[in-house]
Amino acid sequence: MHISPPVLLPRPMNGSFSDWVIQCMPVDVARSYPVNPVGAWHGGIHILHTDHSSSQANPIRAIAEGTIVYARSPSEKKDKKPLAYNGATDDGCVLIRHQILIGDEPVEFVFYSLTMHMKQVRSDILSSIGKSIKREQIIGTSGVVDGKNAFHFQICCEQKMLNALCGRIHGGVNISSPGRLKPIYGDEYYYFPAGTPVYDNIPKGFVRTPMTFTAEDLYIINSGVDTKTFRKKNDGPTTTSAALL
Repeated sequence: MHISPPVLLPRPMNGSFSDWVIQCMPVDVARSYPVNPVGAWHGGIHILHTDHSSSQANPIRAIAEGTIVYARSPSEKKDKKPLAYNGATDDGCVLIRHQILIGDEPVEFVFYSLTMHMKQVRSDILSSIGKSIKREQIIGTSGVVDGKNAFHFQICCEQKMLNALCGRIHGGVNISSPGRLKPIYGDEYYYFPAGTPVYDNIPKGFVRTPMTFTAEDLYIINSGVDTKTFRKKNDGPTTTSAALL
């Protein structure tokens, strides 16, 4: 399954994919995830309005194929209470269920994408509850939140799905015992404690003298063709090498 940003902007030919995604999803720092600056929990992010002009709207789209679970047209009185508790606020929303198989040994993963504070939800979406939707299909347009042009976007899943995806549902990784041999998503991480033998090439046979031993704990991240080595400092992990061990 391919996943796209909820808003699509023209992608520069010489730009990176990550930079393009950031351009498509400018986040309101006052409504970030998981806690906003006033200390309140926030389940998603607010994406600021990205229209180039008042005459050209950038519609909100489905991020992936799925099934429409719920859709609601915005109320007409967005500038009246209770919606306007801190400024005019649209309440149009769309909830989509996504189901995919991931991993070398396919595991079912179900997640939901929720878009809120929409000023317009398309009629074909409103009339398609329980029906399928295509990736990048237009669902509506961005509205306002507290008088600011933005919309709410979040992705969520059940605890058991999070456990299937990450191997845990909270806290850090337990590095005192081996992790999963076949992770179903993301990069591969390896922990080498201080004293791990290092060889100049692949050891053969039962007896082999190492070149040296690691002097400190190392954390290896394998992401596709890139392998990076990190060491732990008091102020967090710092890159020390980008070479294979």
